Amino acid sequence: MSVLDSRLCVLLIAASLTGCCAPALKKPLKIQDFEHLVRNLRQDLTWLDFGPKYETRVPLSQWEQGKPTEPQLANCRKGRDYAVERGGHLGMVVIHRGEIVFEHYQPGTDEEDERQWSNTRTSQVFSATKSLAGVLVGVALKNRDTKLKSLDQPVYELLPGLLEGRQGEQLSRAKALTIRHLLNMNSGLKRPSVKYFTTMLRSPEKQRHFDYVRHMLGAKFEHDPGTHWRYFSGQLELLSGALRAAFGQRVEEYAEAKLFKKLGMRVSRLSEDSAGNAFFFAGMFTSARDLAKLGQCLVEGELLPEKWYEEALKSPGGEDNNRGYGLTLWLNKPHTIDYFGNRHPDAEVPWPSAPEDAAAFFGFMNNNVYVIPSLQLVVVRTSDGESLPPSRKWIDDEFLRAVLGPEGGKTDWK
Repeated sequence: MSVLDSRLCVLLIAASLTGCCAPALKKPLKIQDFEHLVRNLRQDLTWLDFGPKYETRVPLSQWEQGKPTEPQLANCRKGRDYAVERGGHLGMVVIHRGEIVFEHYQPGTDEEDERQWSNTRTSQVFSATKSLAGVLVGVALKNRDTKLKSLDQPVYELLPGLLEGRQGEQLSRAKALTIRHLLNMNSGLKRPSVKYFTTMLRSPEKQRHFDYVRHMLGAKFEHDPGTHWRYFSGQLELLSGALRAAFGQRVEEYAEAKLFKKLGMRVSRLSEDSAGNAFFFAGMFTSARDLAKLGQCLVEGELLPEKWYEEALKSPGGEDNNRGYGLTLWLNKPHTIDYFGNRHPDAEVPWPSAPEDAAAFFGFMNNNVYVIPSLQLVVVRTSDGESLPPSRKWIDDEFLRAVLGPEGGKTDWK
């Protein structure tokens, strides 16, 4: 499929279902299904503000270059080779102790080749955007300059419309919903139907008034908040509306002033729907370097509340919650519930080659950020998914094993 086709497929998956998977379905969609949807909806998505797939902006200021040891460099090259072999590779950046120790980008045939990548070029990182949302909540709580007061603040205090038209159990559940529940994806809300989005996509009138937050305000609750984990994007879009209300301005404006500029993230942008709501489910366009800075923010913790990362590592308990997910981060703990809602009570640690404090941002097509505070290490890989060999499945632990080396990095990255 072309770059455009890939984007259309991902939008359909993300907006209609989950953000990067399809847990609403009894079985995963096949690529032929995506191509069928693309053929039918090819012209239906021009109204969305996703911006260009690729763009070049002003050069970034120089970032301190570290001097990797020979074992570190050898490990990074192994990780690079693994990433390149799996297709669609755009870039890879490794940060150790706040310095760049490795950087690699997709080469082109010449300087005019669009496929030639660099540290100033941006691409859509899809569901890795969700982890940006978590970081932004932490930044706002640390700054104490908005109406956002705590992780356990009821959402309805910021979005009173959440209570409208509700009675009985639905009303009590809406009152119990907190910011923490949205970040942990255990809100108890029912996932919007595929029919809603396909109908909307085919209606020019509805397209002009597309408001994901408004739709989620009326979503029904299936469970009490905090009791059931379910991966779907609507929870992050409801968070987007809550933060917009708390900030008193567009979310991207606050992010630019309070996060992007402070971290030196000079090429990042956050897309919005037609109502001005930030697309937290998949709307960030950024570079590998900017993603690394976002990961470094978690490692250093200066812009975040004290013990923020430790709070994320706790993850909610209970058999219907996913032990491997906390505050929009994927954790190195057993993923006891998968994207599709299936339970895996006997699940093992997903990345045995990494330290137990490792966490990740995961984006569709393996746009990933791996954060390991105990090693002061951040590893970024960006991709556009083109020409992805179906026989070469991306396995996170294999990639991490290559980069970290023996003993989970304790030998080479101490």
